[in-house]
Amino acid sequence: MALLVNKQERFVRPIDCWEDTYEGYMLHMLDSDNGARKVLTELYNNVDEQDVDATIRDYTKLQRTRYVCYGQSWSYEHDSDAMWRIYAYENKGIQLISDRSRILRMIKASGRQGISVRCEQVHYVPVGKDDLKTLLKKGAKVENAYFRKRKAFAHEREQRVIINDTDQWLNYTAFSSQAIKLNYKRTDTELPEVERIFEASKHVSDPQNNLYSRSCPATILINVNNVQDYISGIRVHPQSKQWFVDLIEKICSQYGIVFKGQSPLYQSVKIV
Repeated sequence: MALLVNKQERFVRPIDCWEDTYEGYMLHMLDSDNGARKVLTELYNNVDEQDVDATIRDYTKLQRTRYVCYGQSWSYEHDSDAMWRIYAYENKGIQLISDRSRILRMIKASGRQGISVRCEQVHYVPVGKDDLKTLLKKGAKVENAYFRKRKAFAHEREQRVIINDTDQWLNYTAFSSQAIKLNYKRTDTELPEVERIFEASKHVSDPQNNLYSRSCPATILINVNNVQDYISGIRVHPQSKQWFVDLIEKICSQYGIVFKGQSPLYQSVKIV
């Protein structure tokens, strides 16, 4: 109803809003001292060839990705018992149908400036396979962590949309990077380089002082100019009561959305 009435689509910050604590786990590591040290060690030794300035720059990029990426998940599953049960409340769930081209077209038509969009399939991997070397290898995209999940979630068969609100926060990234560089010069020169960078970044990266955490919204809304083009159809939970099916059909009719009926997943079949 929010989509139809307000003509806006909601995207949320994965690390703060999705229940799976493994989502973007590499970025979660930045929230703890030990995790931040591991990320900085990998950047310094294996990505940035022991270049302090490059390590600080890449570290602040990860901080930006932590706070200014917003996501939404779809599924390739047409009819899945698990998906209907998990993502519906008291058999009142509905299924919105779209595809990659429609989603990208909707975002482009919204007129939202200063964003980049990735719409890709999620890869499901065993725990431990996605180590830092995989996610932080040279040339890897910073959003890659959002397209990896544990095999325990493979039943979801996700196509994920990630919006990176890049331009709006570029000044913050430059400011954070410069602040860390200045702090670095004041650190104890007897410390190992990674520890110096870590000490220099603690104040800037702390959630209480981090410009991103204090300023970036947890969700963003994208204007949907043509709902009919964005959503190709709607289906209703296979166990919904008839009154609910009729209600959704009426709403679809009023807003010009194709109603594809009730999922037949649990319909009785004749045994021959």
